[in-house]
Amino acid sequence: MPYAPEHKQQTRQRILLAAGKLFRSYGFHGVSINQVMAEAGLTRGGFYAHFKSKVALFTEVVGSDYGLALKMRQAREGELRDTEGRQYSPAEALDYYLSPENREEIAQDCTLLSLTPDVRRVGAPANLAYDQNIAALMDEFSANGLSPDAAAQATALAVGSATLASAMKDEQQAAQILSAANARIQALLIEASS
Repeated sequence: MPYAPEHKQQTRQRILLAAGKLFRSYGFHGVSINQVMAEAGLTRGGFYAHFKSKVALFTEVVGSDYGLALKMRQAREGELRDTEGRQYSPAEALDYYLSPENREEIAQDCTLLSLTPDVRRVGAPANLAYDQNIAALMDEFSANGLSPDAAAQATALAVGSATLASAMKDEQQAAQILSAANARIQALLIEASS
């Protein structure tokens, strides 16, 4: 009996989710196709029906709509709500992203901070996907009123501080870095709205 037309897309999505989780945890070179497919609950034989290569899979993971840009867009569009239905603002999404209490979760979920070194090593296709992901975050800051220069500054502060904090053992210093970055970006957003 043949599969339903949406089966292939659902399977592809399972592979992408599994790969994203593994790549963000172990890096490009620390993950094999076999591991990705096992994590997705599939066999290796089906991989090439969905992706040309491990680099193609990694590139798609890098270009996936995850992290701060997605959360800020969902907040701006009224789609990000807490368990009681209260709508989050883009500034609250930023607070969550740069909260010291959430740094481990963000490190596991955000492609921009966890895969930056691998993108540089993998090269061209992944670099282009990464560029698009950075551009999406800058566009989201612009949609919240920041000038192109301020959006670039906010992007660098958000991703840079989260990247540094995720790798630090000194929790107090990591919290200081995240707090300083958040305060500066929030000030830019306040300036833009006045």
